[in-house]
Amino acid sequence: MTRLVTRTQHTWGLECEMPTIRHLIENVDSFDADDIIFAKLEWTENSEARLFRPTEDFRAPAKATELGFKYR
Repeated sequence: MTRLVTRTQHTWGLECEMPTIRHLIENVDSFDADDIIFAKLEWTENSEARLFRPTEDFRAPAKATELGFKYR
């Protein structure tokens, strides 16, 4: 069972073992339009992914890069 959880430090996640690109895309209408999907390489539907809000200068937030997530 997958359940949306609340925003924590500008990130969104799904309460499941490992949110994936697929999980986030399936629930994209539930998220804020300002949030961006970041994923770990290799980018496939099963890649681990999270939503982050970009910084004011439209860069990846430090937390995303610290955790190994990328955006392209």
